[in-house]
Amino acid sequence: MKRSPIARKTPLKRGTKGLKKSRLRKASPEKQSWTKLYTARKKQDGQYVRCAASGLLMHVSLCHPHHPFTRWKDGLMAYLWISKSFHDHLHKFGTQSYAIGWLHPQHYGRRADPSWPRPWGEIHEANWPERFRRLAS
Repeated sequence: MKRSPIARKTPLKRGTKGLKKSRLRKASPEKQSWTKLYTARKKQDGQYVRCAASGLLMHVSLCHPHHPFTRWKDGLMAYLWISKSFHDHLHKFGTQSYAIGWLHPQHYGRRADPSWPRPWGEIHEANWPERFRRLAS
């Protein structure tokens, strides 16, 4: 069946007294403040950082910051420097990364487990917020 296009009796109104045009915020003020803190912390780390996986001292351009918990609020401040290739490997093989302990199940809404393995050394957790650090044994 052939149909004809819709014939409008009045044109669509846009412009002068139509919808108010306003710019959308790129991020909430809270997110902006956390991002500023995060950027300052990364600059504070310097040009050379220790890879949490291999223990080697590497240039920042060869590493990625890895967030095992989340990138939300104070979880953004809990990060490890690891080599780019290892970071890609972790996220490519997520199931194994959870089993080994490089990714935390709390990231997807599961309860935190204090016995969860942490394959990196305690030295990497020195500047983290208190709730993400290891429990004192």
